[in-house]
Amino acid sequence: IDVTSLQNQNLDVNAVLNRSTGIRIRQEGGMGSDFNFSLNGFTGNQVRFFIDGLPADYLGPTLSFNNIPVNVIERIEVYKGVVPVTLGADALGGAINLVTNNNAKSFLDVSYSYGSFNSHQAAIASRVAFKKGGIINASGFFNYSDNTYYIDAQLTNKTTGKQGPVQEFKRFNDGYLSASVMVEGGVVNKKWADKLLIGLIGSGNRKEIQQGANMTKVAGEVFRTDRSFTPTLKYQKNNLFTENLTLKLAAVYTHNQSMTVDTSSRQYDWDGSYTIKTTNSISGELNWDKTMFRFTDHAALVNATLEYVLRKNHTFTINNTYSWYRRQGSDPISYNPIPFSNPNTLSKNITGISYKLSAFKGRWNTTVFAKLFNMNANIYTEDPNSDEYVANTTKALNHGEGIATNVFITRHFQAKLSYEYTTRMPENYEMFGDGLLLISNTLLTPEKSHNFNAGLLYGQKIKNDHLLNVEAGFVFRKPSNMIRLVAIGVTSQYQNLASAGIMGYEASFKYAYKQWISFEVNATYQDIRNTNKQNNNFPDPLYKDRIPNIPYLFGNAIVAFQSIPLSKYKFQVGFDWSTLYVEQFYLKWPSQGSADSKYIIPRQLSHDASVTLSALGGKYNVSFTCMNLLDAKRYDNFKVQRPGRSFNVKFRVYIDQFKKNNLNNKHQYQPT
Repeated sequence: IDVTSLQNQNLDVNAVLNRSTGIRIRQEGGMGSDFNFSLNGFTGNQVRFFIDGLPADYLGPTLSFNNIPVNVIERIEVYKGVVPVTLGADALGGAINLVTNNNAKSFLDVSYSYGSFNSHQAAIASRVAFKKGGIINASGFFNYSDNTYYIDAQLTNKTTGKQGPVQEFKRFNDGYLSASVMVEGGVVNKKWADKLLIGLIGSGNRKEIQQGANMTKVAGEVFRTDRSFTPTLKYQKNNLFTENLTLKLAAVYTHNQSMTVDTSSRQYDWDGSYTIKTTNSISGELNWDKTMFRFTDHAALVNATLEYVLRKNHTFTINNTYSWYRRQGSDPISYNPIPFSNPNTLSKNITGISYKLSAFKGRWNTTVFAKLFNMNANIYTEDPNSDEYVANTTKALNHGEGIATNVFITRHFQAKLSYEYTTRMPENYEMFGDGLLLISNTLLTPEKSHNFNAGLLYGQKIKNDHLLNVEAGFVFRKPSNMIRLVAIGVTSQYQNLASAGIMGYEASFKYAYKQWISFEVNATYQDIRNTNKQNNNFPDPLYKDRIPNIPYLFGNAIVAFQSIPLSKYKFQVGFDWSTLYVEQFYLKWPSQGSADSKYIIPRQLSHDASVTLSALGGKYNVSFTCMNLLDAKRYDNFKVQRPGRSFNVKFRVYIDQFKKNNLNNKHQYQPT
């Protein structure tokens, strides 16, 4: 996804991805709220996220995709199904990689926006390149919002516990602040290193928490903070010892501190009123006990890749990625045993090898690969018969393999096919829990899946004026031991649950006339069914039932217009309209309960529009955006209302000095 045409708009990475086929992002509220990412039916950690090839979850919690503004990146790579061995990932169904600006020799990109709900967003990205090969990169962003949008809710009678009529209220404990700064320096194009960069990332955020899992439990003083520091190392040497042998090395270390504060004895309601608890006053607003629980994470990752190209047609690749994670907790006001008082650790090692054949001048490309996954976890859990924590050791060794091929049947028509058997190891917080309402599970086993993808693409320029791109895809997934979050009263736990069958179809149509007008429409349908025939040695009544709480039909329509440059100042006017459609879906199993009492997440139809004014070829820019133009009531999750109509204005200045891109086009027949 080339995002250069969107960089003047006030968008984050998630907003761009949400326009793409097969991708659906469900957000729990306004800026900074938690979100659930879905790619072809796989959600959460089943899809991996990277920034310039580095795992985003090892760069600190602030660098999430709903924080990163679109103008600090150049493009987004979406891998559906097969994930390259060079990323060193144990993804179950795909990966997303953000690529920052690597084309400009020296540049400065500065932006600031202000909008509804007292929202402020600022970003800077820059590079300075010196004549003798030195280079300095610096970037950062700042986000803040009160998130004081209006919602429909009910007040609870403090005496009877009954709920009153639905009314409109303004949210009041939902503010969010995040900031990140990244600086790296080094050299390029040296005999001993084609690239050597050493960097440091500092980031932090503060999120007020307004409610629990839904809007029935209101909080007025709960908040969460994160603070992390991350040194990084990137090294690349081409023609190492011999021609066409390349070494790439990346290393990351992160120190992160997180804290959740829930110490109030007040019981709030949506109008901001509250009562003081006279009984059970040791409980917090959302947690069983008052807490100032904090944990410290140490994480390290090393990714090393060797690649050798033989006669331009044969590419051999080997990658090894080692990661290590350690969490220790404390709580100065707790009277109970403190989770993570003994540090929990999790280590993984992933080794991948691949061979790629490119034939017929790039018209046919095939890659075969194999991966080996190794995990070792040491987790302390509370002994039910005592107040002590006891150690539990979990180990796993799994493998994966697959093949991916694409062929240009004609110069403009391409077919793609891939199959992969893959494994995803449990993540640290899935096994550790969070020490509060998320319970640990030492019995989690890796997820596994057979993934099959097929696609057809047609792309052609007609008389150098008209650009046409049509794409259709089919996906089939057969996962087992799926890790899903299960509610247990007011707590929850990740568990291995049903196997499933996922069958999906997606299509997109794009048309553009020169650089002035473009139109795109896409749609995704994914049928995700429970394939468990038995449950506890009894026939499973939910066999072949659609798995609940996952959207199954959604699509987008996007229209963009850009005027020709006017006058000697090259003034241009741009217009962008996007529409999102999501069909309603059930919160719980569709076959259970009566038709008139089922919980649903209602159908969504929302529209966004923006107008951009540019001068001097994009050096100076200002854009005006309206999100949710018709003020539709939107629910990505059951009874959790998202913001209504909002406005913002964004100012952006971009200055650069481009160097020529001398990279050869490996795919001679690649559609424009």
